This record gives sequence, C-alpha cells and structure tokens, in this order.
Amino acid sequence: MKIRGNIYYKGKFEKRTVVIEKERISSFSDEKADLDFGNDFVVPGFIDSHIHGCNGSDVMDMSSKSFEIIREFCFSRGVTTPVYTTLSASYNDLKKVVEESKKCDFEVLIHLEGPYINPLKKGAQNEKYIRKPDIAEIKELQRLAEGRIKLITFAPETDINFEFSAQLKKLGIVPSIGHTNADAQMIQRAHESGIKRFTHYCNAMNGLHHREIGAVGAAMLFDDTIIEIIADGYHLSPDAVKLFYKVFSNSRIIGITDSMRATGLKNGTYDLGGLQVNVSDGKATLENGTIAGSTLTMDSSLRNVLKFTGTSVEKAIRLYTSNPARNIGLKDRGSIACGKLADLVVLDKEYRVKTVIKTGKVVYSN
Repeated sequence: MKIRGNIYYKGKFEKRTVVIEKERISSFSDEKADLDFGNDFVVPGFIDSHIHGCNGSDVMDMSSKSFEIIREFCFSRGVTTPVYTTLSASYNDLKKVVEESKKCDFEVLIHLEGPYINPLKKGAQNEKYIRKPDIAEIKELQRLAEGRIKLITFAPETDINFEFSAQLKKLGIVPSIGHTNADAQMIQRAHESGIKRFTHYCNAMNGLHHREIGAVGAAMLFDDTIIEIIADGYHLSPDAVKLFYKVFSNSRIIGITDSMRATGLKNGTYDLGGLQVNVSDGKATLENGTIAGSTLTMDSSLRNVLKFTGTSVEKAIRLYTSNPARNIGLKDRGSIACGKLADLVVLDKEYRVKTVIKTGKVVYSN
C-alpha cells in the first residue's frame, strides 16, 4: 500500500509517498498513492504510555473484552499503541490482568501504577492494596506477561538502597517516580540510581517551595529527567504546561492521558479501582475533591499543548510519538522511517484525527 500526504519525517513535514509492505514502512517515493490525503498531516501513531480506560471500560475490569474496547476507542483518537495501566491491586488481580491480556489477538503492553506507592500520596489509588515493593511478585508477573510489562510507577522512598529499581531494569521495566512523598534529597538519590521518569508530573508528589524544592523542583535539577504531563488544564494549568515546556523542552516530555473509563462518555458517576469518581465537564474527582484520572484524549492533549505553549506542531508531535517510544524501548515505532511499523495518523489542518493506520491497515476513518 502507498500513502501520500504531508509526511512527518525527521521533524519536518514533506509532501511525499510512504510505501508499506508487510506491516512496515519499506521506502519513500514521489509516486501516486492508493490513499492520497492531500495537504493533511501524516504523523506517527500516538503512544499513550499511561491509560487506565475509556468508553466505559477499564484495565482493572480484568477482561480481554475491555482491552479490546479501550484499543478501539484509542484508534479513534490517534493512539496506535496504548500501554494499559493498572491501579494498586492485589497480586491475584494483577495476575488476572496479565492473564486476560494474553487472550487478546493483539499486542497488550502494560504499565503498573502501584501498588508500591506512598499512602500519603495515594491520590485516587485504593489504600488497602498499597504495599512495600516485592520483586518476586514482579518477576512472576513479568514472566507471565512474557516481557510486556514496560513501566512501573512507584515511590522511591519505599525502595531501600534502590535494590528494587535495579532489579526492574534487569527485567526490562522502566521505573517511574510517582505517588511519592519524597523530598528533593531522596529524588536526587533516586536519580543517582538511574530513575529518571516522573509519573503525571506535579500530581501526587511534593511541589516546589523555595525552602524545600520537593520532587517537582528536584526533577528540574537534571538534564536527563523525563516527565509525563496531563495537558487537560486541570491536572496542570495552561501556564504550568507552558512553564514546564520551557524547562524540559519537547525532548523530555511525554504526553499522556491518564484517562479512566468515563472518557468518551457523559457526565456521571463511575468506578476507578473500586473508588467512586464523579465526572463533570470533563473533570474527574473523588467525593473529597481529589482529582481522579482524566477524561483527556491524546488528540485533545496535542491541541492543548499547541494552545498552551505556542509551540509548533512539528515540535509538539515528539511528546506523543518518539519520546515515549524511546523511553520504554519501542524501537519499532515512534517515527516514520524505513523498517518501522506502519503505525500512522492522519490529522486535518485543525489537528483532528481523520484516519488511523495500524501496521499498514486502516483501523479508523472519520
């Protein structure tokens, strides 16, 4: 198959044709195409490395059907690689998530958010499942998952001598700092041990103060930290997104949704890991007012980042494609290049999703 349009190639848009063979990009040309998108933008498929659910389904439903529903909704928002994200849960429930994922006839990558977090910063996590790091537990889950667990969000202060995080790396799992009560000194120690990613930056961690810069400030001390941002205007104000874009640039930010089952649905009351969540005007909160996940979509996040920061789409695309791919080791996607998977998204001039291609096949068309 051949696809033509304004192709995002090496950080710029160029009018050209992409040739696809056997699920991958094989070459480029100036020939006529089977699908010609005119002046629309063709970008790499989005990678959402932190998504709990959408369209009425959640990863913690522990159902292969829910994985399928999430995947289909993700396609409609430009996401070709969702990384299905759990919440703090019992070992048996996490095992069930892994077992159900293996019933799917498509790739299911997993992000474990918890249960090794600090209850003082639990946010919308269920405290009864929070516990100390258990590497034996993770080794067994990763064995069952056949290496498809890519990320674990945990609180570094729970990891004595950072032995747990060292073992994660050996298992091919990226450790990410989140739901933590760590001060700046602890964060610096964590960085020295090789932990560089921050989960939903600013949320569920100590903020910046001029006498104790906290986790938020400590992340700014280094040139290689990577932060997740939820650019919905609630988790981070527009000015905060603009500030962090200036500090970290487009090379060290990963755009995520952190979306929950209410995403794509009407206002109402929904379940999140056994907790009741109220959704009103796109904002999800617990009964006590704590923000609980989001109803953000990746295409909306892109448009928000463009609006909040004033950056160009050429620069912003990295937050949703090459940055997450590089961070969690997905070498076969994240850019439009020969040999990469043919995961592509077609955006109109207002950056709304028109067509989505997954491994060379059209999976969504608006």
